[in-house]
Amino acid sequence: MNIAILGAGAMAKGLAIQFSRSGYNVVLGARDRNKAADAAADIGRGVQAASFRGAASAADIIILATPYAAASDVLGLAGDLNGKIIIDITNPMTPDFSGLAIGHTSSAAEEIQESRARCAGGESVQHDFRASADPAQARRETADRVLRGRQRRSE
Repeated sequence: MNIAILGAGAMAKGLAIQFSRSGYNVVLGARDRNKAADAAADIGRGVQAASFRGAASAADIIILATPYAAASDVLGLAGDLNGKIIIDITNPMTPDFSGLAIGHTSSAAEEIQESRARCAGGESVQHDFRASADPAQARRETADRVLRGRQRRSE
């Protein structure tokens, strides 16, 4: 299973560590490939670096780990996303974190999907991470749910 994480900040690196520990192939994608390469080198464990497009092109699952304001642009730079599973972990906060960038009648995933209509063929899972007394078990359960969804779509 190939996972692309679009972003190279703290959340992206944290997810890359967890997924690589679980045996997945992980590529960090960033606007600045050197930033992605530095993050990948810090993590080790076979994590690779690429541009947004390079990371997304070979991925089975794409995790959007960017600031909300950049999400639509980043997905545009990622290229053709038809048939890809897109997991959105963005929080729709204003750049100064003083409040929500959207109202209470929509979600970040819906707003991003609407602004990037060509991503409509992808599957968006927003914040599908559950608290658990056993974080390793929660990671396995989340990965299993995503993979089962992927298998159902291909049948």
